[in-house]
Amino acid sequence: MHSQLILSIPSISMFIFFFISLFFLPISYCQDDENFVHCFSPFDCGDIKNLTYPFWTDGRPPLCQHEGFRLTKCKDQQPVINVSGNEFRLIYLNQSTYTMSIARNDLWENICPANLINVNVESRVLRYHPRNRHLTFFYNCTPSLPNLFQCTGEGEFYSLYADDLFERDRYEDLRDSCGTAIQVQVNQSAFAELQNQTPQRLEAWKLGFDVVYNLAEILCSACNNSRRGKCEILSSQYPICNNPAFY
Repeated sequence: MHSQLILSIPSISMFIFFFISLFFLPISYCQDDENFVHCFSPFDCGDIKNLTYPFWTDGRPPLCQHEGFRLTKCKDQQPVINVSGNEFRLIYLNQSTYTMSIARNDLWENICPANLINVNVESRVLRYHPRNRHLTFFYNCTPSLPNLFQCTGEGEFYSLYADDLFERDRYEDLRDSCGTAIQVQVNQSAFAELQNQTPQRLEAWKLGFDVVYNLAEILCSACNNSRRGKCEILSSQYPICNNPAFY
């Protein structure tokens, strides 16, 4: 008589999760600190599925909360992520390449915001993707300039955008003919679609750009700070956390 091992679907799912954790997380993260392993349990937010650390939402344990990766408005298709005190829409995420497409929330569906400011997201753990295109948006321009789009709201004024790669030699003249200017990055797909838009439709355009996050630096920061260990980077992807505190 042969005995059989029967596993339920939930049991199989948990087995797969811990199997992946053991092989894709460094030893000190998956064996020494069971609480930190739970930071990698997947969750959904908006249209973004199977999110794991360093992303988090309210209600996740403090150990799982890394600054710059908090998500809110998960009922929207594109949730909001707060980076360096500024809100962005999370449009796309590839956790295998540590790349995400985000868009400034103040420019989301409105390229003519009330507060015209430059925003920088780069930090020790976050950098712009090198394939982004750099654009400059000029506002309050002379109506006689070509390729203008009209901003509405508190009064009406004319604006335009220029590609830094090919049109920088025009910028001095444009600054004389326009008022405020802000710099905006867009990814390749957004730039291609932007080229096909008529100026009249630009006011409601959604400008996304790509950023890359450094998971090794994030894990190292968690080790040194919230886990009170000593980080040692032995891999380009994952560091080792020596002697972490247990919770």
